[in-house]
Amino acid sequence: MEIFAEKELTRLYPNIPIFYNETKRIDHELDIFLPSLSLAFEINGIFHYQPIYGQNKLSKTQETDKTKLQKCKDNDIELLVLNISSLKKFKEQEAQKYLNIITSTIDLKLGVTDEYRNRIPGFTGQCSSFELQSPS
Repeated sequence: MEIFAEKELTRLYPNIPIFYNETKRIDHELDIFLPSLSLAFEINGIFHYQPIYGQNKLSKTQETDKTKLQKCKDNDIELLVLNISSLKKFKEQEAQKYLNIITSTIDLKLGVTDEYRNRIPGFTGQCSSFELQSPS
């Protein structure tokens, strides 16, 4: 999912600096970080919600997730966490709904509306309604 998102976001937003797996800003990895928008995304799979590798590993992962959230707050970074645990195997069609969440959020931050988008020939940004998934 992260590779797919990186490819698509680079294509859709070629003039916006986007960092992937960035660690310098909060001393923890951010899956997707847009410094100009003070916006970050975490793409969390099943390992963030279920003890696949044991309860101890899950507890450490969840503690790190809480730390990331607090560090983002402390640095005025809006963090959106996507629960993709329902994706058992990567399928582009299924991944698209998560990409739509990301692009919709970016578009909102940029002030891009459907009306504006439709008046610009060749505009490639996307916007759609979305629903965040809750942990299973």
